[in-house]
This record gives sequence, C-alpha cells and structure tokens, in this order.
Amino acid sequence: MKQRLFISLLLASTLLIYSFGYLPLQESGFAGMFAWSWLAFSFLVIGGNIYGLLSQMSKPVRIKKGRAVSNTDTTKVRG
Repeated sequence: MKQRLFISLLLASTLLIYSFGYLPLQESGFAGMFAWSWLAFSFLVIGGNIYGLLSQMSKPVRIKKGRAVSNTDTTKVRG
C-alpha cells in the first residue's frame, strides 16, 4: 500500500512540475479557468497521497498469536 501511494505521489508531482510551464495561468476565460482548476485538482491529488502516506506510517502494528495484525484488519483470528 505504501509503495502505491509513493508511486502515485511521485507521478502526480512529476506531472505537476512538467505541466506548470505549459498551463496558461495568465489567460482569461476558459483557458485560465481550466489551468487553475487543473492546478487545484493536482494539489488535491498530491495532498491526498501525502495524507495516505502519513496515516499509513502512524498506525501501530499489533502482534497476535505470531501474526502481525494492523488496527484496520477486520478479519477474526481464531486461536
């Protein structure tokens, strides 16, 4: 899960950096509105991936009967 979030974060950051020079931010009308909305959505994607990475790091892992179980695991362990 951490690898997927990290790869998504890198890809979204790369797309943002690459496209920043091509977006018509100074234009008015539809082109400018598209550029600013594209930037807003890209920042939402990057922020969501950062939040996902940080929330994955802060969850403690419990060890139960020789098996690592995270706090979000909903399966029952019989023992």
